[in-house]
Parts: sequence; structure tokens; C-alpha cells
Amino acid sequence: MSVDIEVHEQEPQGFEPHVHVSACFLEIDRKILLLQRAHGKLEPGTWGLPAGKQEANETFEATARRELFEETGIAVPTSLPIHHIKSLYVRKPPVDFVFHMYSVPIDNLPDVRISNEHQAYTWASLQDLEHLPLMAGAKEAFTYYFNS
Repeated sequence: MSVDIEVHEQEPQGFEPHVHVSACFLEIDRKILLLQRAHGKLEPGTWGLPAGKQEANETFEATARRELFEETGIAVPTSLPIHHIKSLYVRKPPVDFVFHMYSVPIDNLPDVRISNEHQAYTWASLQDLEHLPLMAGAKEAFTYYFNS
């Protein structure tokens, strides 16, 4: 099933975000942590980053930290800075949303405990990304990440 999606670096004309989403890039040894969507979820079987919607009174960075913990069990101490990479403007009918990308510094492979939103995880190389079924818009986000 094809999903019509537009990903923009600059806010497009008429853009009205319904939600803000924060995502975490965890990279070690040139591999990125990806999660595979569970059956019964949107885009089941596809791979994407630990990410989720902003809750009330939450900063985009706090959203990134919370979602990372909820989806993987990986807690990033607030004393450890995570780095905002870029925000992308996404049109994925029927909604517009802003996708805030964060880089999480890690030195060792963390213990990953996925939530019931996902069915698997992997550490994917740039070459792996070419062959995995990615969530709509993920390819564009990886392009921006690797070019930043």
C-alpha cells in the first residue's frame, strides 16, 4: 500500500500542523536503531525510529526522551544532552505534522526492550536501509540525518 507523503525542509505554504512528533537517532558503529511496527498498528511490519507524539506541556526534547524510554526501555539521563538535528514538515494525508529529529549519543550497545507497539528491533547500516520496508517518510528523514 502506497502512502502519499510530502517531506519539506522549510514550512510549506498552508501548512497547519495537527501534531508534533519527536524521534531519536541512536547510532553506534555506523548503525541506527530501528523498530518494526507491530501488527494492528499503522503501517505494520515497517521499520522506523523510536518516535512519538508530543503530550501537553512537554518540550520536543522531553517527548524524544519519553518515547525512547517507552518504546525501547532506554533511559537517557537528563544530565546527558541530546542534540536537535532538524525539524521536517510532513504532509501525510489527512494530517500535517512537524517531525523533530534528535541525535542521542551512545558509546555502547544498550539493552533494548521493545514495547507492544513493535515486534522487533535491529541495528541497521546505511546499506540495510536500502532493503528494509521503511515507514512512509523514513527514507527522507534518514537522508536529512546522514547529510547533517
